[in-house]
Amino acid sequence: MVLFGVVAIGLITVAFCFWRSIWSTAGSDARLLWLVVVMTLFAFLGFGATLWPYILPYRLSIVESAADPTTIQFALVGVILTMPMVATYQLYAYRIFRGKVPGIGLDYDAPLSAASVSARRTDERESPLHLS
Repeated sequence: MVLFGVVAIGLITVAFCFWRSIWSTAGSDARLLWLVVVMTLFAFLGFGATLWPYILPYRLSIVESAADPTTIQFALVGVILTMPMVATYQLYAYRIFRGKVPGIGLDYDAPLSAASVSARRTDERESPLHLS
């Protein structure tokens, strides 16, 4: 119960700081982002504190629902092998798609006609971004 109280007070404090930062002109967007991240973490901690130690409320505890140690070790090996590949792919994709995209003269409000799509397709062949 003490953990839930601490998490609730922390969440209220961070929410108040977030509310004040929205209306202040001196704050940056990065500060708002980090306050939202901290509020989300406090919310998950509060949710976990209310359920602890149960996975299914008042029916199945964490100890009762834990898998066999060999199964957990097998899953750990799989995670250790696949996580570097996933992280490498994400870094590669981020590097490939970095930079700004040049405008093509279309707006979200403007309706897209078939003529503008075909004209855009011919322009893409001559574009320096076209990879062939």
